[in-house]
Amino acid sequence: MAFDPDFARNGYVYLYYTDLAQNIVVERYASSPLPDVGDPTSALAILRVAHPQFDNHFGGQVAFGPDGMLYAGTGDGGGAGDPFGNAQNLDSLLGKILRVDVRNASVAQPYAIPPTNPYVNQAGRRPEIWASGLRNPWRFSFDGEQLYIADVGQDTREEVDIAAVSQGGLNYGWDIMEGSICYNAASCDRTGMTLPVFEYEHGANDVNGCSLTGGYVYRGTALPELVGRYFYSDFCRGFVKSFFATGAGVVEQRDWGLSATQVVSFGRDGAGELYVVSAAGRIFRIARGSSG
Repeated sequence: MAFDPDFARNGYVYLYYTDLAQNIVVERYASSPLPDVGDPTSALAILRVAHPQFDNHFGGQVAFGPDGMLYAGTGDGGGAGDPFGNAQNLDSLLGKILRVDVRNASVAQPYAIPPTNPYVNQAGRRPEIWASGLRNPWRFSFDGEQLYIADVGQDTREEVDIAAVSQGGLNYGWDIMEGSICYNAASCDRTGMTLPVFEYEHGANDVNGCSLTGGYVYRGTALPELVGRYFYSDFCRGFVKSFFATGAGVVEQRDWGLSATQVVSFGRDGAGELYVVSAAGRIFRIARGSSG
């Protein structure tokens, strides 16, 4: 769910969901006259991406970037090892970060292609694509002019990719690479690949985790010592960890000794404070603990 940057004026909200036919759908809804309630009759379909073969890897994130464009992360179509090669196929919207302009969305033209997208007017390449080579970017987020993509791995590694918002056309390697290692050894050519800034191995019996849940860089005021740290978790381990991303790489990795059952998402409020969402139906706020 993403609020339009001009929500205070237009009341638009964008939803990303999987429909009963397994299509990936992004729709816009308008607010109703009731406070905090959307108008269910106002749906405008923005994107609809077919995902017919498998019932996993749907992605699930939609967000507005600092450039005012709408970004959506799509999974590779499911199955093990991207059997249809969607993530590396620039004629497929699966296994990608998509970027579209919805400022003048209408039934006749639900979105426009930003002229700065990398594949505009290129035959056999979808102009909606901003980044490729992703397996299941379950969560991504923006921090100023930086885009953080948490891409869920296959059997071995989880990765976080970080790039400037202005860097379109990056290929993050899947299914040739899993993190920084070869996945498809028969064609493991790293030429043109952008390797992760941060990754961790599952370890024996998934001791370190098995499915990355990306979060946000903390920019709140309640905990000034955390400013600039990127927070993340893992669905299998439920930890809360963080790191600093610098020009020289990742530093100050820290496990905060917190845990929740099956962390599926993070949230960020208007003040920049962070929340952890558990599949068990609970939401936790990251706050200063008692010293007693």
